[in-house]
Amino acid sequence: MKKNTNLHFLVGHKSGKAWLTRVAESIEKEKGIVISKEMGPKDDYESKKILHLIRDPRDVIVSGYFYHRICKEKWAKNSKYQSLLNLLDKFSGLMVEIHYARGAINKTCTNYNSYPNYMCMKYEDLILNQETNFRKIFEWFGFEGEAVNDLTRIALSCGFEKITGRKLGEESKGSHARKGIPGDWKNHFTEKHKEYFKETYPGVLELLKYEDNDKW
Repeated sequence: MKKNTNLHFLVGHKSGKAWLTRVAESIEKEKGIVISKEMGPKDDYESKKILHLIRDPRDVIVSGYFYHRICKEKWAKNSKYQSLLNLLDKFSGLMVEIHYARGAINKTCTNYNSYPNYMCMKYEDLILNQETNFRKIFEWFGFEGEAVNDLTRIALSCGFEKITGRKLGEESKGSHARKGIPGDWKNHFTEKHKEYFKETYPGVLELLKYEDNDKW
């Protein structure tokens, strides 16, 4: 029997959403515990315990660029955007992706701190120290003892290496989980990309505590 809860994973596009969706679905299948993955504007956020997973917006852009060129989601089937990215070289495609990533980045920047039961965690912290941080999440959700152990075990079975058979950072260009590693933007951003990002999203990296200033 499924046990509905007030627990929620809030994750933006290319910020670990597919990953935590797998975790939630595996927990529901094995334990019958429902952790919701989608919330609409009319949902009662104040009644939820929300885990908000955020990711460095620069990595969101790079991951989005590679994914949007090859994805087979319904929106992409006849998408002019996907066609455009595939016509452009990588330099120009990343410039376009920086421009069009506003929705994903605005969601990352949304402040839910006013809600009473809210935890924010960085994708980078979670993926590099999964066992410790999944335990922290499930304990904060209100689970104890053996339940935390079981849920953490399930979550770890959904990790990048377990699902893909590749080590974190080992690239598969045709995969939804292309690389997974934090900081990949450094391999793709030129100085021009950095300048355009700073113009388009002033103060965002400082707000999210990814940089202390704009001198990166």
